[in-house]
Amino acid sequence: YAVSATSGAATVSVADNDLPPPQASIAAGSGVTEGGNATFTITVSPAPAAALTVKLNVSQSGSYIGASDAGAKTVIVPTGGTATYTVSTVDDAIDEADGSVTATLSAGTGYAVSTTAGAATVSVSDNDDPPVAPAVTRLTVVEVTDTSATLAWPAHADAHSYVLVWYSPGDVDSKEHTTADTHFRITELEPETFYSVAVLLWDEDGLMFTTWTIGFTTESTQ
Repeated sequence: YAVSATSGAATVSVADNDLPPPQASIAAGSGVTEGGNATFTITVSPAPAAALTVKLNVSQSGSYIGASDAGAKTVIVPTGGTATYTVSTVDDAIDEADGSVTATLSAGTGYAVSTTAGAATVSVSDNDDPPVAPAVTRLTVVEVTDTSATLAWPAHADAHSYVLVWYSPGDVDSKEHTTADTHFRITELEPETFYSVAVLLWDEDGLMFTTWTIGFTTESTQ
């Protein structure tokens, strides 16, 4: 036989008869003040025929949630199609920048993550007043927590800036911060650790002419 030059091949279309998986999306609740609960609403559409486990990941900007509240989590969405997920925030006594809590849906079984509403963020406002530098006549440790310390020192008429240098006995390198203020809060310290701090006074020519030193031990996490 000879193959037709015009009808030597043919195509049969095959139509899929499976419905796409339901789509999971997430929406953020209103912003909160530290100590409040950040809430998120997870929606699965169309609603599942049976309770569906949806995966999500919780992260933050700043330091407002505990370690156990961050990371990979799950929420059960009932046949009604919506569920609420709540993240507690910590009401501390430290003045800090406002932050946020973000929940991001992760891929899982029985649903697809929305490409436009797969993550949501709740803003968290700090409610602590900034520290007020007390009237001091020498370098003073004003407040110590398990991870921070606030120091204050008297102003010097000839000082252009102050350089704080701090370290613990186990540190390989010291850390430093330059400021024009007469107080500073050192953060990211280790609990139950002794630190030495020096404050160097610099004049406009960049010459050091006075040094104060002090030591303190951070508190326990308990």
